[in-house]
Amino acid sequence: MYTQEAEAFLEGEKAPRWKLEPSESYMVIEEQPERAFEIFEEHLLYGWRGLCITRQHPKQLCKRYNIENAQVFWLTELKEENTVKDLLEISLLIGKFVESTKSGIVLLDGLEYLASRYDFDAVYQFIQNKRSQVAKAEAILLVPVHPKTFPEEKRALLERELKSLLQCFENAISQMLGEGVKKALLERLEKDTGLKRDELIGHTDVLTRNLKEIFGGSALVLERMIMKQIYTELGLDIPPQDLDIRKPIVKWTPIERNKPT
Repeated sequence: MYTQEAEAFLEGEKAPRWKLEPSESYMVIEEQPERAFEIFEEHLLYGWRGLCITRQHPKQLCKRYNIENAQVFWLTELKEENTVKDLLEISLLIGKFVESTKSGIVLLDGLEYLASRYDFDAVYQFIQNKRSQVAKAEAILLVPVHPKTFPEEKRALLERELKSLLQCFENAISQMLGEGVKKALLERLEKDTGLKRDELIGHTDVLTRNLKEIFGGSALVLERMIMKQIYTELGLDIPPQDLDIRKPIVKWTPIERNKPT
């Protein structure tokens, strides 16, 4: 059931801000899965049917996000209603959902938990299998991943299966400035910020400040170009107002929540 807030949101927006492509699987690199839940929430508002598997308690999630219409399962060892605990259960649940649902979107929040309980090969094969099922069913898979969960070589394998926001960021810089400049720029950013390369994309405020220090007044235009290229690679709609060079860098603005009464 849509809330009045959802109806008002739909009246003001003709299309989702994050229009992901059917049959695609995405890895959202962030320390907390806020952006992934916002993308998931917004697709539900536009009629997609959702399945959410999460380490967070469903009751707490429903207070923060409008996901009451989704099927929400808690990833835990506790034996309660609507819980799952292992790869097999999750695999069967996702497979059944995407095969029986038109316009389905799946949010898998808890890859770090699964990685702590199974070896990487098992988790990787699971992701490969789910990607194929999602592609065949023309569904969407969202997998938030903490930037420090996997070493570089293992995350590179995951990026072969899941579209990565970080990889799109590096590709955008490389296409606009060249591979040599990209390498020098990222090395400079790592040195100046104290962040590793895979952490930069999750700290847009730090990234913006340092780009301004390096490029001066040209930084704002460069930021727009980078974000436009990232949106294009991910198949996302580009909000025209977010490309206005008079405004600050694109922000992943959360949907306004209902205030407690």
